[in-house]
Amino acid sequence: MTPGSSAAAAADAKRATVHAAAMAVFAEHGFAATSMAKIAERAGMSRPALYLYFANKEDLLAALTRSVADQLTVLASELGPLVPDENGLASLRKWLESFGELYSRYGSVIGAWTEAEISTDALGELSRVLAARIAESGSSDVDPQVAALALVSMVERLHYYRFIKHLRISTVTTADVLAN
Repeated sequence: MTPGSSAAAAADAKRATVHAAAMAVFAEHGFAATSMAKIAERAGMSRPALYLYFANKEDLLAALTRSVADQLTVLASELGPLVPDENGLASLRKWLESFGELYSRYGSVIGAWTEAEISTDALGELSRVLAARIAESGSSDVDPQVAALALVSMVERLHYYRFIKHLRISTVTTADVLAN
C-alpha cells in the first residue's frame, strides 16, 4: 500500500465513522435538533476535524441521501414483473422484504431527508419502475402510475412507523401484510 492510498483509506474509514455517527444522532434527535457538535462527539472526533470532511450537517445529510438514493435505485431495478399470479406475488413479496431491510438500515437518513425536505428523485425513480412493472402485467383495471405512487407511499409510511417504533412488526411480517 502506498502512502497516498493508506491516507485515502484512512479518510474513507473516517467518513464511514462519521456517516454511522450521523445516522445514529439523526435517529435519536431528528434532523433539526442534530448539531455538528453531537455528530462529532458520537464519531469520537473534534468539531473542527468534522468540518474537514463536511461543510455542515446539510452537506453531510446530502452525502448520506445520495448513498441511500443510489441503493433505492438499485433496489427498484431488482423488482421482477408484477403479474397477477403466484410468481408475481412472490416477486413483490421478496422486493418488499428487501425494501424493509434497506429501510431498517437507513430509516434515520430517509426520515432526516424528509424532515429537511431534500429534493431527490429516488422515490420518483422507484415509482417509475413500479409503474412499468405494473403496466407489464397487462391489467387494464388499474392506472400503473397511480398504483405505483400509492404503493410507494404506503410502503414508505408503513416502514417509517416501524422505524419510529409505532408499529412493532418485523420486516418479514410487513412484507407479508403489504404483499397480501
